[in-house]
Formats: sequence, structure tokens, C-alpha cells
Amino acid sequence: MMLTVLFAVMAALAISYAASYLLARRTEIESNGALAELARRAADTGVSVGMQKVFSSQWPGVNGLLAGGCGDNQSFEVRFLPGDAVLAPGDADYSRLPLRITMKSIGKAWRQGRPDYPAVCEKSVVLELVPRALAPQPQDWPAITSHTVYQTQTVDCKLNVPYRFQGNVRFQRGLSIADAYPSETTAWQLYMDHLRKMMLSGYPDFRPFSATVTLPFAVQPSETVTTLAVLLGVETRWDAGTNVSSDLTLQTGLTEYRLFPGGPSYVIPGLSGVLENTTLGTESASNPLGLYYCGGNIELRDNVTVQGSLYADGDIIVTGSDILLQPAEMPAPGAGDARLRIPTLSGKKLHVDTFGTSRTIHGLVGLFGHFHVRESAAATELTIQGKVFAPEFRIDSRTPWDGQDWRELRQDFEAQYPTASGENRYFPLWLRNARGLDPAPRIRVESESEEPTYHWLKAGEAIYAPGPNDKTALDPSPGLRWSVIRWDSAAL
Repeated sequence: MMLTVLFAVMAALAISYAASYLLARRTEIESNGALAELARRAADTGVSVGMQKVFSSQWPGVNGLLAGGCGDNQSFEVRFLPGDAVLAPGDADYSRLPLRITMKSIGKAWRQGRPDYPAVCEKSVVLELVPRALAPQPQDWPAITSHTVYQTQTVDCKLNVPYRFQGNVRFQRGLSIADAYPSETTAWQLYMDHLRKMMLSGYPDFRPFSATVTLPFAVQPSETVTTLAVLLGVETRWDAGTNVSSDLTLQTGLTEYRLFPGGPSYVIPGLSGVLENTTLGTESASNPLGLYYCGGNIELRDNVTVQGSLYADGDIIVTGSDILLQPAEMPAPGAGDARLRIPTLSGKKLHVDTFGTSRTIHGLVGLFGHFHVRESAAATELTIQGKVFAPEFRIDSRTPWDGQDWRELRQDFEAQYPTASGENRYFPLWLRNARGLDPAPRIRVESESEEPTYHWLKAGEAIYAPGPNDKTALDPSPGLRWSVIRWDSAAL
């Protein structure tokens, strides 16, 4: 009997213990669930605080930290990291990596007196910059970028055919269109007039200029304005010659750059004085603009390809062949697919020193000394598909154009003219067919079919800027604008 009672008591105790354990376990689970919910709410609070900051002028930037409490036994930490961990080389959106940041919010909640054992929730928000504005530009930048060729100082320019500056051009002082030849006035007039007539008859347009030429009339050589307006048939406008404002300066000592305020800093790789058999390019994670810098003169020899920009604190000397420079592109402010570029090439002077072929520069060339094609063979090539500004433009004589008897050439052309047909009715084409003097310009600056936005990069200044009207009720100063790419969360 006693044994039966004992077993009954033991069974009751076991059942009671089990019930107590299950109740305690349930209570613990419910408590942990409550802590997890509190941690999630703390992470949400961090996200809310972080989003307010990233849209304001008070954003601490990448690698910045925001921290705070949001109730008893709750806290959050928000960190801003550059990039997007999901993107990898080869992905369709990898080029957008430099415009993205990842905001990580970690929320914590713990029981009273036990802060070392919190429930943790992490939420990540991937944001992409929406370009709204650019950093301020030099005062004369709109005028410069509205021309294919723009002279920045009041210095005489001496050019020699064949060459071609397509699009609107601006000279600030005297312009010699063909300085050394044709040396006979009648031959000069015939050559220029026939360039226009060739174009009107459907032959290639080999005229030195094709659009509006703006320059001060009073300081021009006697033949310049007449040649432009009458013989070549291009629009000619008067404007007084002026030097550009002093806020456009050669950028020296470049070591790093940023795309947007608070964004990551990218180290600019340094270059030696010679590039040969070299390919340079962009890297979205470390050098999205593909910007390279040389602290002195830099020489471009054979087989140089650059996807990006070359800046030099010295002269740029072109001596090789097979040279291709193309700028990197970023989204420009505004809707659509507008493109943004910085200059492809910038330095003091640009010298084209020797014969060479297949030399093409896409984009803008910014110079603070002269643009100079030295005397060399007429087949020497340089094509700039974009824009160029410089204090002075010089194209020296072409060989063998400079050693001709132009009076004799003109007389020989006129002698055959009565029976001539086709190309031989035009003096420039007859020169090619009968004397081997090819009028096709191989020194060319060509306007682009689709105009990008060009931005002058200044040392120590980000490229993008907050839009002037991008303010909030909480912050009267403008802040950046972002789009949400992805929202992730995890319990830790």
C-alpha cells in the first residue's frame, strides 16, 4: 500500500515538474520572441534615423556611424558602407557600383540587467545616388563646352591646311587660316573657294571650318574674314577677344577624388613619363573614372589604349601610333540616359611631334599651354572626337605642301580646266590626283553626334552635389537624393 502511494506521489511530482518545465520553456520562448520583436523594432528605428540622415546635409558619409537608444533595454547602430555586396564584375549593373551605398542597421534588445546577451536584428538597405546637380564649374565653362574648339587667351593662332575644326569655334585674337601656303594670293583664293564648291557638289567637306566661327574682326589678317564668310561659306561672328576667368586652372598634385560628398575616396594611380604598349582602364570598385596622373611631362608612344582620363602637371607629347583614349562615363543629372564625362586629357601643352597614324582621342581635351602640331608629313594623323580648349592653336606646315611653287600649280590646274571633268574640276582634288597633295584633313577636331555633359574636375571637390532645392522640413540645407535598390533583414 505504501509503495503504491509512493509511486503515485512520484508520478504526480514528475507531471508537475514536466508541466512547470514546459511552462517555463514556453515563457522563455515567448520572452525570446518578445526580445526578437524588440530587436527588430530597434533595427527599424535605426533604418528610419539613417534614412533621415542620408537625405540630409548632416549625413556622416560612408564608414560613418549613427547610434542611439530607442527604449528601455534597446539600442541601434547604423553604419554606411560603400558599394553593394551583391554586385560582382560582369554583372549588368556593376558599373553602377560606385553610386551605391549599403546602410546597415543593427537593432538590439536584452533583458533587464543582461546587456551582454541581447537579441539582435540586422537590416540592410542598398541605396543608389540619384544625380541631381554637379559641383560648381568655372565661370566660362558653359561658353567653352558650347564650342568644339575654344581659345582661352588673347594670342594669335597660326594654322596650315589641311586640317578641319568641325562645329562652332571661338578665337580670341588673330587667326591665320593657312599661314604658310598657298603662297600666291590667287592660288589661295582658288583653293578655299573650291573647297566650298566641292562640298556643295557632294564631295567630302574638306573645309577647315564647317560652322560658326566667332572672333574679333579688327585684329584679323586682311584675308581671314573674307575667306571664312565668302570663300568657305561659314557663318562668321564678331566678339571681342577676352581671356577666360582665373577660376579655370590646371589641376596639379592630384592624389584622390570623390564622386559625391560623403562618398568613398578613390586613389588616383600615378604614371611615369612614358606610356608605350600599355592599356589602362576603369575599375568600378577602386577607380570608376579611370583617372591617372603624371606629375610632369608624359609621352604617348606606340600602342596606348586608355579607357578613362590622363592628367599631367606638364606637357603631353604624342610621338607614337595606334593611340586610343576614351573617357569613362557616369550618369548626368536629369532624366533619361544623359552621360557625364570629365576631360579625357588635360595638361599644359599638347605636342604632336612626329609622324604617326591611328591616333584618336574621344572627349574633351583641356590645355593650359598651346595645342601644337609640329611640322611633319601631311599623312600625320590626330583626331579629337569631342572638344578642345587651349590658350593657343598652332598647326605647322605639312610636308610636301610647304615646298611647292603655288603659282605654277595654279597655272597647271587652269591649263587643264577647259577639258577637265569630275574631280579634276576642283583645285584641291586636282592637287591630289596630279601632284599627290591630298587635301583630306588628317588633323581633325570633330563634334560629337550626341553631346554629353562635361564636368571640370577640381582637386578636393566631389563631382556630384545636392540639388539646390533638395531640402526637407527638418533640414534647410540641401541633401543628396537616393533610390532604394534593395531591403534585406536577418536575425543574428
